[in-house]
Amino acid sequence: RVTLEQACSAIANRASLTPREREVFEMLARGRDSFYIQERLTVSRNTVKAHVKHIYAKLDIHTHQELLDIVELEMASKSRMTCLHL
Repeated sequence: RVTLEQACSAIANRASLTPREREVFEMLARGRDSFYIQERLTVSRNTVKAHVKHIYAKLDIHTHQELLDIVELEMASKSRMTCLHL
């Protein structure tokens, strides 16, 4: 089974996310909101908004739901590929 971290890493690599964008991306993929991210990373609300905006642009998405969907798809496709190799 493919982990959330593996799926996020694969997507982040393809989208050329920065290290900080990767952190934010994984938190978003875990369902965390902007306030949680702001507190966890000790950054301003506007900084979180900027990271989210850049992540969405690089992934060509517009909503948090789309982000969750692409992570879910990545996990499913990688799991199917693993099963095919067994």
